[in-house]
Amino acid sequence: MSKYKTFVGILIAMVLVSIQAVSAQAANFSQTGVITGTIQSISTLTDSSGNTIVLVTLTDPMGTTQTERLSLDTAITLGLVTRSPDGNIIVNDVVGQSTSIDTTSILVDPCKSSGGNEQFVGKALANFFCSSIGLDYNTVNGYHIDGFGYGEIAQACFMAQALGGDAALCGSILTAKKTGDFSSLVLPDGVTATNWGQLKKDVLSQEVKSLTNLGAIVSGRASNSSNNTNTGDTNINGSQPNPNVGGNGNEHGHGNGNGNGSGHGQGKGH
Repeated sequence: MSKYKTFVGILIAMVLVSIQAVSAQAANFSQTGVITGTIQSISTLTDSSGNTIVLVTLTDPMGTTQTERLSLDTAITLGLVTRSPDGNIIVNDVVGQSTSIDTTSILVDPCKSSGGNEQFVGKALANFFCSSIGLDYNTVNGYHIDGFGYGEIAQACFMAQALGGDAALCGSILTAKKTGDFSSLVLPDGVTATNWGQLKKDVLSQEVKSLTNLGAIVSGRASNSSNNTNTGDTNINGSQPNPNVGGNGNEHGHGNGNGNGSGHGQGKGH
């Protein structure tokens, strides 16, 4: 019996040592690990602070697919994108190739983070527009504190999305509404809107107007797509739209990392 107890004791000790070793290895990997996988897609967006973020989707050897956020410098170092002489960001033709990313260089995804005191409607707006135009909850809350209703914020962001823009463009549209000065918002047909109603009419497709409002977002009927514009040929301020922004847009191609206009209340942590 004593030999049996001794054997059991030794076996338990060995198991405990193995668990500690595995735990230490896992902890070490989480701190300095490397994610390796096959590149499925690369896209860019501009966050609410005006920084260019590169999204890369990978499939690992086990078949698991995940999307990670990288800074522009990290993505350039990895050969995922290139900065052209004129400052534009070009997505490199590397889909299907393998890459390895140090986990310490991966940025926190604001679309996946949440606080305990977030307002329900504001959080719904941030969740809906975060992946397409880079809108986060703090920015939504900043707009609301500045006096904009959630419905106004939703429509401004729908217009920014339809025009291939980002959170900065949404802020510019709200600023124009507040000041009454729409002169910087040149529409695809070359016409400058003179008021909020004309801007909505010229930018948002009449066929989908019932799906481009706050109620549609909260109820889950809204489509997170850039196909809500009347033309879609030219971005506000006369530049070509970013094919990497807008939900269902083409993820592989030339992305413009420069924010459009000067957003109002961008990045506020209220």
